[in-house]
Amino acid sequence: MITGNLALMLNMLAVAVISLFFFIAIISLFGPSIAKAMKSLSVNNRSNILWFLALMPWFGSLAVTALLLLVPTQYFHWHHQYNFSFASWHAVVSLVFMVALVTTLIRRLHRGFSLNRQVKELCNWSLTQTDSVYELPADNALAFTAGYFQPACFISSGLLAQLNSQESQVVRLHELAHAQRRDPLNKWLFDFVLFVVPKSTRVILNTEMAVVIEQYADGQVLAQLQDRCLVALTLVKVARLNGSNSNTLINNHLLCNYGTDGIAARVEELLNPRPEHQNYIFLACAIFTLIVVAGAFSIDIIHHGVESILIH
Repeated sequence: MITGNLALMLNMLAVAVISLFFFIAIISLFGPSIAKAMKSLSVNNRSNILWFLALMPWFGSLAVTALLLLVPTQYFHWHHQYNFSFASWHAVVSLVFMVALVTTLIRRLHRGFSLNRQVKELCNWSLTQTDSVYELPADNALAFTAGYFQPACFISSGLLAQLNSQESQVVRLHELAHAQRRDPLNKWLFDFVLFVVPKSTRVILNTEMAVVIEQYADGQVLAQLQDRCLVALTLVKVARLNGSNSNTLINNHLLCNYGTDGIAARVEELLNPRPEHQNYIFLACAIFTLIVVAGAFSIDIIHHGVESILIH
């Protein structure tokens, strides 16, 4: 049995972990529906909402923990805050979660370093066009950006042979936009914070974020060329040429692939961009606050419920 401030810290860790599972349940129930219902919002609006959904379990669990620690009441509190036993159920849950968190981080980092090695090999194998754009000697029609801290853009010679100069410029500018924004790293971070949610929810949110990231890059190209039809037609053409590729590196969901993600949605956004809205910010803050308060109330109920089950 541990007592004192150390016990308080361990109990608050348990509260954070249990709260995290509460928020995971909320995101799993409503996240996919929210993500699919955002079609009428702008690219920036959808990006913000997706990050809000992905980060909610983490920041929500911290907010619930802070609420219980700083504003203790008869309704939201944690029994025996200054006593902690490693034989308790919440200690086991906390330990299992921390092991899962560290294991997942190590695996994701290993996968990321492995992908970076593959990118370096592709750079050495390719012909340099500019500082960060490489011509990949391949017959397949490929265009993608990879690499987390030093992203590189790759366009296959097979694709360049089937594009005119204007279309090639569209593809180059699009991939350079990914590199400048470090989009492969953004996709990796987004995927990592989602590791706690069920796979079905994670796939939906990752897919929506991939489309948003591609639309951001499309918008950067449009801002420079000012030709919506050219950008849209190039996208459709490359998507048609790119549709038959099956290379395992190229199809990695943490890469930024030019012609694979959300083609219809991207073309629609190019030809009919959605207006920006600001009223969703207040709504998101209000929903987050309500869920945090509900989570704080639920902690005591969950605690008593689990202990009742274990005792009986």
